[in-house]
Amino acid sequence: MQQASGRVVLSEIRGTEFVSVSGAELLDQVARARAYLRGAGLQTGDRCALLGPNSIRWAAIDLALMAENIVVVPLYSRQAPAELAAMMKDCTPRLLIASDAAVGESVAQAWPEAPRRATFDEVLQSAPAQKGIAGPPNPRRSEDFVTIIYTSGTSGEPKGVCLNTRNLDHMLPAPPAGFDRLDKNTREPLRVFQYLPLFRRFVDRHDVLRHARNDSYLSTDLNSLPTKSASRLPTIFSTCPRCWSA
Repeated sequence: MQQASGRVVLSEIRGTEFVSVSGAELLDQVARARAYLRGAGLQTGDRCALLGPNSIRWAAIDLALMAENIVVVPLYSRQAPAELAAMMKDCTPRLLIASDAAVGESVAQAWPEAPRRATFDEVLQSAPAQKGIAGPPNPRRSEDFVTIIYTSGTSGEPKGVCLNTRNLDHMLPAPPAGFDRLDKNTREPLRVFQYLPLFRRFVDRHDVLRHARNDSYLSTDLNSLPTKSASRLPTIFSTCPRCWSA
């Protein structure tokens, strides 16, 4: 990411506009989030639930949690509050970071014993840029959990899939399907449009970032998706059946 500090690495559809960040701006958000997490008393091995739609802020907080060696529990923002509460009871996070106060409150109503809550804005605006934590990630062991990803629950009670450092060391070096072939066949940056919720597959969370020469776009808004995605003529469109049936 530092190699792409001066160019746009991530964009999202926000309302009717595209909002973009450079590599340097994204790293600044990660540093601010790391400072918040330490100030909140979270430590290596603690679990933190991350609840919200695809966004630049989601990606920054996700990276900050992993840099602090805090286990990320990403949750689907369109899931019913009672289902989210059941997952959180299972994984017992110390903190819930939600995209906005209303989202966090909906979980608290379903689970009065829910842990402390914070919004994306609170996490990213609590520390001035010069007080962010920009050092190397905290050390982690091969058996340390990195993330817990819950199944959808459509075929039964949701199950938490625990991925540790060793799992990710195996997955991440492999190029994502199609990227390596397209990279070799074009001199232009790939245009990667990400509608599929980032948490569904761990590698999706970082494909958009580790290929720094590509143009990556995030959206979960079906209303603006047809016109906005068409305006960028995506090379790769990561989506799900709901997008095509809506």
